[in-house]
Amino acid sequence: MALTLHDFQMAMGEHVCQAAQERVEIRAISYNSKEVVPGTLFFCKGNHFKPSYLKEALERGAVAYVAETDFGEDVPHILVDNMRHILAPCARLFYGDPQKKLQLLAVTGTKGKSSTVWYLKSILSAYCKKHDLGPVGFLTSISNFDGGEEKTSTLTTPEPFELYAILARCVENGVRYVAFEVSSQALKVERTAGLHFAMGAFLNISPDHISSIEHPNFEDYFQSKLRLFSQSDIAIININSDHREEIEAAAASCKKIVRVGFSNQSDADLTATINDHHKGISFTVQADGKSIRLHLPEIGDYAMQNAAVAVTMALEAGVPAEEIPGALESVHIPGRMEFLSTGDGMIRSIIDFAHNGVSFSAVFEAAHRQFPDCAMLTVFGSTGGKAVNRRADLGRVADTYADRIILTMDDPNAESLSSIYSDIEKSIRQTPYETIDDRKAAIEKAMDYAKEYAKNGKKSMLLLLGRGNETTMYVDGVARPYGDDRSILTPLFTAYDKKTE
Repeated sequence: MALTLHDFQMAMGEHVCQAAQERVEIRAISYNSKEVVPGTLFFCKGNHFKPSYLKEALERGAVAYVAETDFGEDVPHILVDNMRHILAPCARLFYGDPQKKLQLLAVTGTKGKSSTVWYLKSILSAYCKKHDLGPVGFLTSISNFDGGEEKTSTLTTPEPFELYAILARCVENGVRYVAFEVSSQALKVERTAGLHFAMGAFLNISPDHISSIEHPNFEDYFQSKLRLFSQSDIAIININSDHREEIEAAAASCKKIVRVGFSNQSDADLTATINDHHKGISFTVQADGKSIRLHLPEIGDYAMQNAAVAVTMALEAGVPAEEIPGALESVHIPGRMEFLSTGDGMIRSIIDFAHNGVSFSAVFEAAHRQFPDCAMLTVFGSTGGKAVNRRADLGRVADTYADRIILTMDDPNAESLSSIYSDIEKSIRQTPYETIDDRKAAIEKAMDYAKEYAKNGKKSMLLLLGRGNETTMYVDGVARPYGDDRSILTPLFTAYDKKTE
């Protein structure tokens, strides 16, 4: 049955300030004027919305609009008190509430969301393939997969219309499980409003994303993340997280709490214990009287913590314990702890998305533990215009661990690089550092230093941080094509190997 403007108006409920009387048939919904097709209900969304966007939408065939302001156009329209409150209900109506046919498995935390979801989808994919249960959907800051097509993501958690469209395609493609990252911003601005999660995992919490355009303070950031539990049946908690008491209190609203601990913490339902760090990390998980020995190609204790949470979620979803090890032993997460080495082993590199103090510390500590004989050379920057509080932490951590620092661009947007550098430099007390605006040139300079070390018989580790596998650079609000760090470094390693053969 065709949907009408009245149907959408009913879905908006108490948020309607001025109703429309016309019963117009609606064939599509959009808040992007360039994607409008005939029969579209257009939503005037965004802090920087311009009346010209509405005019363009109407020219392209929009038959009605929803807004917080009357734009004076002679077409049917609905006025609402807050656009954020009505987007998810409208998306759910248009796409037929696809979650009813899916098991949604959500992960939040300051760091490790992408890795945890990647581990989880790898386990579930192996299980579903073995038992002919169809593909596994996933949404991460790396990419989204609807069971048929994988696309690079633009947001950690998509906006409601995109999110529900993906879930609807998952149903069409025979997906049963969908694992995805849920960001604090998504929870705060109601991108996931109305979704019901079979499981909600909380990894960790530390100050991040605090700015005038994200979260005004840590409490707002923390409370936004805790909202995940109000939408979840089962809470999965990393009990190593800071603020555990508050996390446990929020999780009490769930039907069940499963606690993941480490090194035999007595109050954990599942514990993970490191065995060794040889060629990755080996560890043992114990749960329900069973012992599972696992191996990851990544390094670092935090990789084990993320994997342990993923294992817990898989077990709760019904995956047999004996089917898990094989799914993890060769898993590769794009842009996360990617390890490269020259043929002679004198120059190594880790490429990682780490972009705040906690993740920086985790990467540096893991690198030092596994490669104690390497000089640490790091290249990084910080995003412009937001999360300014990160910058002091980035400088402090790099100053603690690195032997040389090169500051460069990382999505500077409209902010000057000199301003970003200045905030980081204030925390660098003892380590030699320099600034090179062009990231490719900065990586090449780091490689020059590494070659000098190699000539003198010293091994080195290049830590290229902040961007992972991203292939665009935001400058002045425009996403410009940019080779990812691996594509820049790989030919440098190849050229070095040819010279040293």
